[in-house]
This record gives sequence, structure tokens and C-alpha cells, in this order.
Amino acid sequence: MSDIHIAYASDHAYAPQMEKSIISVLEHVDLKKVYIDILDNGLTETDKSCLISTIDGYGGNYKVHDVTNVADKMGFIPPRFQESLGLYCRIFLPELLKDLERVIYLDCDTIVDDVGLEKLWNVDIENYWAGGVKDTISEVYKRSIGLGKEDYYINSGVLLINLSEWRRNSVTEQLIKYIRQHRDEMFLPDQDAINVVCSGKIKILDVKYNAMSPIFLMSYSNLTGYFNIMDYYSEMEIKEARKHPVIIHFTGYPDVRPWEENCHHPLKGRYKHYAEKGRLYLGMSKKKLSWRKKIQLLKMRFLPFKVYEVLLKWKTKG
Repeated sequence: MSDIHIAYASDHAYAPQMEKSIISVLEHVDLKKVYIDILDNGLTETDKSCLISTIDGYGGNYKVHDVTNVADKMGFIPPRFQESLGLYCRIFLPELLKDLERVIYLDCDTIVDDVGLEKLWNVDIENYWAGGVKDTISEVYKRSIGLGKEDYYINSGVLLINLSEWRRNSVTEQLIKYIRQHRDEMFLPDQDAINVVCSGKIKILDVKYNAMSPIFLMSYSNLTGYFNIMDYYSEMEIKEARKHPVIIHFTGYPDVRPWEENCHHPLKGRYKHYAEKGRLYLGMSKKKLSWRKKIQLLKMRFLPFKVYEVLLKWKTKG
């Protein structure tokens, strides 16, 4: 087995979350075989010192890459997520990791909670540009960004990227061009761009490799119904991912995250397990939600979709 490379991107704001995710990785892999690539988009010296100390404490390997010039590399500043340009860093991984053929990219709000990471690393993506897990995105939204019924839409928080193919097909340049052309209309610029540009070249991974919050907080019928998903994982696949997730992704909907007050995620205790081992302080924060948002989240979690359908039809007729 070749060495496993795990890449993260973060600024100061998400440094504590990134550290907890890195700890979870280091506790579930052969330390001699894993390398952590940190894309620094505004980390402080204290952040970097603590991160390095944490990784050294486990005996892990790492490299810090300076990507504070991501806006310059793109040639423009995207209108959305200007406060967190780090999320665009992943599209530059092929040039940052020039000697690698593949990499696993993880968002900072993930934790690895199983030894299956090595199996993910060895997934065959020879004829694909990237591998990912289907997101809870409706068919209506897919059509709005130009994708068809047969096209997959994956969540970009966990990606197995074929770096060789990205270089060979100038995928980074294609992504930048797409984001520039559609920057005023996209809701999720980097993720939308990856799905559109890589359409037809995406390998769908087992849902356990990116077990997002909705699968833990919603029933299967609500999950597929409220999001209006036509082609999703089977109910059995979702049940298995709930029982044995490899990567847990605290996406923040339909609930808040474990480091925010009033989190109802059933695996928030697993996050606390890794959080207590870090050097960077991660205090509890309070996320302000409007009453409309609160009602929407309660509806998605507790109101059966069939009941919602009846109420919607009644409201429409009225």
C-alpha cells in the first residue's frame, strides 16, 4: 500500500476544528503510512505551532503549504464565502502536490471514526477525475446549474481526487473558468463547479465515507422526500452508514454542529472525544437561527414527509 496523503485547508477561524479532524485521522491509520498536507490560508503562528505539536505528538508526518494567495491564483475574488476563501484551495491541490497521483481531501468539520480510511485510499479511480458521496441536493437544484437526471451531484467535503487526471485535463483551469463565469448565480461555487466540470468523471463512493448530518437526523423517507432526491442511496446503505461510518461530516443541517450549543447530533460525543485531545481551544458557540429556520429544521426532522405532502396539497388548493 502506498502512503496515504490527507489534505486540509483552513484559516485561523477553523484551525481548532481542523486539528480535531487531524487527530481523528492519526488515531485510525498506520502513522508510518500517512501524511497530512495542510493548506494554510491564514493560520496564525500559534495555530501552526499547535498543529505541528499535535501531529508530532502522534508521530505523524506533515507538510504546510502556503496558499494565502488563493484570490491571486484565481484571478478574482468570488462573491460568496469571501470570509473563507480556504474552501477554494482544494482546486489547487494538483499543483501543490506535484509528485502525487491522488489525495484524500477532508473538510475541517469531519472526523474519521473507523479504520476504513485505507480502503477509501485504494478505491480504483483510474478512469475518474474524483470520487465522492452523493449529497442531499434536489433534482431541481441540479437542473438549475445545468446538470441532467443522469448526472451525479457529490458533496465536496470528502473527495478522493485523481491528481494525475486533473493535471492531464486542466481541471483546475476549467474550475476557475466556471466559477468566474457563474460567480453571481451559484449558491455553492466550488462544489457546483466540481460537479459540473467533472460531470461524467465522478466515481460514487459508499455513503459511509462521507456520512453527513441528514442521514443521522432524518428518517429515510424524510431524507429523500424533503430534499426531493430521485437517485440516492438505498435505505439499507444508509442504515449501514449510520451504524459504521468511516468519516462523519458535521454539515450543520438539519441541526447545528457539535461545537455549537443545542446540537442534537447522535454522534456529537464522538466529536468531543477528539476535541478533548487537541491543543487549540474550541469553545462552544451559539448559532443564531431565525424562527423561520428553526421551524424549517424541526419540520425536516420530525414531521413525516407524507403528512407534509398532504398539508402542502391542502394549502395549494386553499
